[in-house]
Amino acid sequence: MPKKFATQRVSAFFVNNTSTSAGSYYITSDQNDSNKLKIGHGNDIGKNVALTIDTNGLISGSFAGVFKGASSEGFDNGIKVTDFTIDWSKGSTQYVTVGDASMSAATLTASFLSFSPWTDYQLIYDIGLNNMEIYFNKSIYWPGGIRPSLSNAVGARDILTFTTDGDSNVYGVAQFNFSASVG
Repeated sequence: MPKKFATQRVSAFFVNNTSTSAGSYYITSDQNDSNKLKIGHGNDIGKNVALTIDTNGLISGSFAGVFKGASSEGFDNGIKVTDFTIDWSKGSTQYVTVGDASMSAATLTASFLSFSPWTDYQLIYDIGLNNMEIYFNKSIYWPGGIRPSLSNAVGARDILTFTTDGDSNVYGVAQFNFSASVG
């Protein structure tokens, strides 16, 4: 039996434990599918829908990343010359350059903070020192159970994609050595 939601006007709701109260908000059933809950803002119910939640907990819409625990905006971590931490609460897509000419060591360890269950993350990783190696302090499930050899030449760019499940497991896929191409 489908779940029914009555339309409710609310003056505020909470996102990541922060009250949001600018404007008028509503919570209502999707007119086309009573198994979906919609949260929006404004006086026109059904317009300006910020997100939709179905009865399986699937979240979609323009604010879905915020409600799932990771910002949909990117974050630039800058150049790292010592072991460093990626805090995923700062953005679900992050950029980091690892190493520069001032370094003598060519191995750094990256730690992760604020993984949320059932969320995807991307790390855009640039190399700033030849033969640079990066390791992760968290167990990551890689395809075939083998940690990939990431690019290690100055200027190389890899993109690492991580997906989490509900059991705190992190799954990673790496794409290597991106460069521009015309066409």
